Amino acid sequence: CRSLAALALPDGVSEIGPSAFAGCSALASFALPDGIREIQYSTFEGCSALARVSFPAGLEEIGDAAFSGCAALASLSLPRWLRSVGASAFEGCASLASLDVPDGVEWIGPRAFADCASLVRVAIPAGVEEIADGAFSGSDIQSVSIPYSVTSIGKEAFKSTHNLGQVRFESGSKLTGIGDRAFFGTQGLAGIELPEGVTSIGSEAFSTSSVQRVVLP
Repeated sequence: CRSLAALALPDGVSEIGPSAFAGCSALASFALPDGIREIQYSTFEGCSALARVSFPAGLEEIGDAAFSGCAALASLSLPRWLRSVGASAFEGCASLASLDVPDGVEWIGPRAFADCASLVRVAIPAGVEEIADGAFSGSDIQSVSIPYSVTSIGKEAFKSTHNLGQVRFESGSKLTGIGDRAFFGTQGLAGIELPEGVTSIGSEAFSTSSVQRVVLP
């Protein structure tokens, strides 16, 4: 489907199968029908020209690699009822600049927003309990607030976010663990104050970063 540039689906469509439009490299915009509750894995993977997606209000789940490699996707308006964002869901969306994750989201999968090289700002909602492995690695995030609900930061979660200059933990943080290489290569990060509940810090967690000051609990 490399020549498919536009597509309108009827409102009666309630399911779109895995990889349904994968590799449709000319597809520039897409409006999902209102009946869709889940975007399955790799549905739009490799749609490199896809710049705009309209999500249905009732969408609850975005599957693994659903929009991986959609390099032209510059903005997202995720629906309020969304509950989970799968592994590598938006990996390699190099034009994505900012992101507000809805309050109802409880799961952001491994490498969900990895290598989003233009992603400067992200708002992570309270309710997320884990920042999974590699979730934001290779992005351009400059500051991040970790919700009190997060209990663990996974391996390489913020690896090579070179311009990350501030990490703030919300009051009452439940964080207990920071994974291997979680902040590896964060060259803009000069210092970090860890919350009181932290009991484990993984290998090379801050290696090759610019951290000069770490306040331990």
